[in-house]
Amino acid sequence: MVDLTVKFLSTFKEVAGTDEMKLPVSEGFRVEGLLDLLESKGVRVKHHIQSGGSVYSTSLLIFVNGFEISVLNGLATELKNGDIVTFIPVVHGG
Repeated sequence: MVDLTVKFLSTFKEVAGTDEMKLPVSEGFRVEGLLDLLESKGVRVKHHIQSGGSVYSTSLLIFVNGFEISVLNGLATELKNGDIVTFIPVVHGG
């Protein structure tokens, strides 16, 4: 079993109803699986992502232990015990 800390910043706090949650998941769990798990708990973040395999374009940034997942293995990034996954909305202005 792997224990994750999932953090939600800015507007995602409202989406999640909290700024942080602890989740136990199985070994080999990946970021894409975390998105599905969050959706099953009513945390609607998946629609912010357009996936093309392990590459994604998005209106949110996903970090694992301070590294944005595009510099890791994208949505296929494997999560390990004690990892901190952070969801940050992308805001544009003009």
